[in-house]
Amino acid sequence: MNDFINYIIESGASLGMFSLVYLTFLRNETFFRSNRLFLLFAVIFSSVIPLLHLNVFQYSNQSFPLAAGTGEPNMLESVTIYGSGLTGSLVGFIIDSRIIVWGYLLIVFICALLLILRIAQIVKVVRTSEVVPKAGIKFVYIDEDSSPYSFLRYLFVSRNLEGKPGWEKMLAHESEHIRQRHTVDILILELISLFQWFNPFFWMMRRVIKENHEYMADRAVLNNGVPVDLYKQILVSQWAGNQFSITNNFNSSLIKLRLKMMTKIKSSKLAGLRYISGGILAIALVLVFACESNVATDPVYNMADEMPVFPDGEPALRKFIVQTIKYPDIAKKNGIKGKVFVSFVVEKDGSVGRAKVVRSVDPSLDNEALRVVNGLPAWKPAMLKGKAVAVQYTVPVNFVLQ
Repeated sequence: MNDFINYIIESGASLGMFSLVYLTFLRNETFFRSNRLFLLFAVIFSSVIPLLHLNVFQYSNQSFPLAAGTGEPNMLESVTIYGSGLTGSLVGFIIDSRIIVWGYLLIVFICALLLILRIAQIVKVVRTSEVVPKAGIKFVYIDEDSSPYSFLRYLFVSRNLEGKPGWEKMLAHESEHIRQRHTVDILILELISLFQWFNPFFWMMRRVIKENHEYMADRAVLNNGVPVDLYKQILVSQWAGNQFSITNNFNSSLIKLRLKMMTKIKSSKLAGLRYISGGILAIALVLVFACESNVATDPVYNMADEMPVFPDGEPALRKFIVQTIKYPDIAKKNGIKGKVFVSFVVEKDGSVGRAKVVRSVDPSLDNEALRVVNGLPAWKPAMLKGKAVAVQYTVPVNFVLQ
């Protein structure tokens, strides 16, 4: 459950920051091809980065033998936490990790089914219509009223609108979508959307990627000698009918932005340096989200001349744990109990760190035991040969239902 929450937070934060970079520095530039690569990279990177776990350093430990008579170093006395066996809390029901996970997977399944149905509709149109190959493009002639739209190598053309003023320019526009393989981008976005449906930043990036596709197609048509004024008239007077959401089409919703971008002065080469900000952001996100530092420059001992001392002694330690820990509602609801063993290190400055579960029972109990151990106050550090050293302990936390 924690991994799922971390994925939502990290992917959302990554896409949010890339969106900010694009909207602030790149959206108004005329580097359409570079923007295409930047946007696709941002979406794919943000979907993958939470899944990466890179170990940058390793522990450098020096240990004495285990404490006599135990299977774990410096085993502390077990702390028992009691909880009632029943809970009527609605919150406990809502936060049940299984409900959240199954709800997420259900929506993924529904989105996948809708995507398959949309593709099936396109396949049906192709199979029931006249298909004529021309110059590497397959023209699909349909009877319904619709402006041209494209999917992969197929360009869908309405017989009812064929021959109208500006018709050939509209076909040229859609042909550029095909030549530049914009459908590949859209299919990548559709696949990612199955798992990023909860992320508002993803849908914003999806929209600006399609927006950039239109700019690229417009620029290619104008570069082929079509007068800007004539092309603008076609955009303003065009007719748009029903098209599928996973196709490229002669889109009227972006007309104002496209008209503005057509007459915009080309960006200078120096403006291309702004893409460096995206690279810096990617590196920073890898360092923050993907790199896991396990560095421990100080050796960790199991024994010392003077062992660490919790404020007011070990009874106070057990009291702190009992008063701080909370039996998770989800564990009580599902009747989960057992003894969690948590290992931790009292560093040479007395702080508590490097806590980890060495014997697990259930994620809900494990995480609660870890939370409390990580919140332990500072100890009096251990001393070895007159110097402060780090010492490792293990504390069993026994969760019992009454």
